[in-house]
Amino acid sequence: MEFGCGKDYFSLTEIGKLDKSCCPNSKIQVIDFDKTKESYCSVHDLKNLKSCDALKMVDEPERIDFIEMKGFKQFINRQLSHDLPLEEQIASKISDFDLIGKIRDSIFILNSIVSSKAFEISGSQQKSFHPIEKNFIVLTDIDIQHDPIDHIVVSLTFLSQTSSLIEQEISKLLVDQITQLDVASFYNIQRPMLLSCKDLDGFYGNDGAPSA
Repeated sequence: MEFGCGKDYFSLTEIGKLDKSCCPNSKIQVIDFDKTKESYCSVHDLKNLKSCDALKMVDEPERIDFIEMKGFKQFINRQLSHDLPLEEQIASKISDFDLIGKIRDSIFILNSIVSSKAFEISGSQQKSFHPIEKNFIVLTDIDIQHDPIDHIVVSLTFLSQTSSLIEQEISKLLVDQITQLDVASFYNIQRPMLLSCKDLDGFYGNDGAPSA
């Protein structure tokens, strides 16, 4: 964190203040990883890299969370067409996300920063980056109702009732998309999570660890 901030790779902000945030009221502090991507690509003269929207480093337990925000409220209110089947419209929107590409490039960017010569750590310390638990979180503004747990791991439990038929259909198709992501080889990435805005404070209520 100190190295990234000192080299202008990391810019700290609140989730609610991120560009086009789907959770505008959230005060959870994160790294603006879009800015990290822009800074890294500028320094190394790269283009066409993707990135997650935010990065959250958790001290206890040691964990790195990559957060990708996907807002659907505006889509539901303004962009849904009565001329096309609902499932077709939602599936088309979700298919454009390229979540696996964002995971791949985000890991590449962070690993490159850890591996840079300017980051003066030993080889054994550098290797310790790989086994650190890493989460990929899809954060959405739709209301996902579920059993009283602190976060939702992608599974069929996502198919519980949502606040509307449209949100239920979105949840179902998000599950289908996320469960197909092959992340096992990406530096100890865990099964992706789907999290709603209202779950954030509970999830990060204890220094980033899910509250008991």
